[in-house]
Amino acid sequence: MHCDLVISTSIAPKTISATNIDDFKTQFGTLLMESKQQRGIVYIWKTQYDIPRLKGKSPIIYIGKTNGSLYDRYINNISYEANEYWNRYNHIISTYGNIYIEIFESKDPKKTENNFIFQYHQQFMELPPINLQSYKYGLL
Repeated sequence: MHCDLVISTSIAPKTISATNIDDFKTQFGTLLMESKQQRGIVYIWKTQYDIPRLKGKSPIIYIGKTNGSLYDRYINNISYEANEYWNRYNHIISTYGNIYIEIFESKDPKKTENNFIFQYHQQFMELPPINLQSYKYGLL
């Protein structure tokens, strides 16, 4: 993924390898605690192994953004995220390996996220498995 608005790139220091919902909540919380510093970010959830897509394959399962930090975005939603999506995460982890998060600090997270989703869609002809909204032409 490339966008001229990206200032820096890093990978969250922890991964998620949970085999049950309680471990997922714990591991996700630990990952968030260590991801407080970067603000104004786009984040990409990835798996250890590629997932077959409509065209090709990719480890990307979600592309998101926040004007705050990853911690700010999710810390109060850990239980919701786990309860709502555990079956999906469990299948992804057990089939495609640990989940890790790549973080992109951006001058404009909204445009960067949109650009990344557009690039993904162009390459694989569909959205990442957990994304529910597509890119917006007006932001390209």
